[in-house]
Formats: sequence, C-alpha cells, structure tokens
Amino acid sequence: MGTIRAHTVGEYVTLINLFTVNPRDQLGLTRVQLGDMYWYGKRQPGALSANFHRSLDGVRFFNYGQWRSVQALEEGRRTPEFQQHLRNYRYFDMSPDPHLYEVVMTTRGAPLDIRWPSPVLVTLRVDTVEPARQESLVALLREELASEVEGRVGAALHRALDGERVAVYTQWRGEAELEAALATAGQRTFQERAASLARATDFRRYEVSGTSED
Repeated sequence: MGTIRAHTVGEYVTLINLFTVNPRDQLGLTRVQLGDMYWYGKRQPGALSANFHRSLDGVRFFNYGQWRSVQALEEGRRTPEFQQHLRNYRYFDMSPDPHLYEVVMTTRGAPLDIRWPSPVLVTLRVDTVEPARQESLVALLREELASEVEGRVGAALHRALDGERVAVYTQWRGEAELEAALATAGQRTFQERAASLARATDFRRYEVSGTSED
C-alpha cells in the first residue's frame, strides 16, 4: 500500500512515470513492472513504495513511486539490477515520461491510500505547462480541490520539480460519480480556465493493478 500525503522534497520525493503504450502491450508491461519492482523496489535503500495503474482505454500505464530523496532514487537507478530491469522494456511498444514531484496538498488535508485490489476508480490529470505558469495552475487547482464534490473520495495535487508538469491524482467511488462531477457547470468553467494555462492535458481513468506492499 502506498500513502499519499502532502510533502516537501526535503521529506521525500514522488515519481510519476507515465507510459504511453500500444494497447496490445499494456498487460505485458504491467506484468513486467510488477514482477521487477516487487523484488527490486523493496530492496533498494530509500525506496518507499511502488504503485501501478493501468488506464481503462489501454493506452497509458503509470507507476506512482515514492523515495526518501532524489539522491536515493538516482543511486537506485545506477545499480546493475535496475539496468537489467530497463532491458526488459525492449520488448514493448511504449515510451516513458518520468517526472519528480512534491505533493502540495490533499483534499481535506487527509492522506490517500493506494491499495490493491481497490474499490475506487482512479483518474490522473497531467498538465504540461510553461514553468512561468506552473504556480498559476497550481493555485487554480488548489481552488478546485478545496470544494466538496459528491463521489470524490480524495485527491492529491502535485507540482513537478522541473516546473513543466502539474498532476492531480483522484479517487472516485465509481464511473457514475465521476461523470456527474464532470457534467457540472462549475467543472466546465474550471476546465476552460485550466486550458488557458496548460499547453496540454492528459486526463484518463485508471485501475490500480498492483502495489509493492499488497
């Protein structure tokens, strides 16, 4: 199980590695991640958790990982075990997009648990943004997440350390609740405001496909 709570980089760091994948390879990529990271991730000093998510449309997969520090993550990536892990990806039609984040807020200040199997529907919104506009988009998303939304279990707002991404990880009771929330006038207004700040937005539905702890 992973736990998402607000944190600074001085406490630990969050890695979201968002893969674009050919739908025929999504399940295989999921299995490779699970097989490698179950044994690899737990054995690296500074590795806290790895949590795997598969998009319902088949074209995305992401690992939500947490490490004690950026240095611990970089040292883990230099190990022979990790280099072997990377070679397993040559079999798949996919491309990774890893970014390091800090969690700047969670709804109601409460932590989110990532469990497998999970009863919740997960959405991940990743905005690509000019660094000069990142804080404006973070402020807008803070405003949106501060409101109560029926069916939203919880959400966490992330700021990328390189200034080029803003990400929101959200848990929903189900598809009906998500669709009802997206259809509101307030949500449409929010989307218009966010679109004026972001260069691109990727918003998809996911299921939790495994964690390093469960």
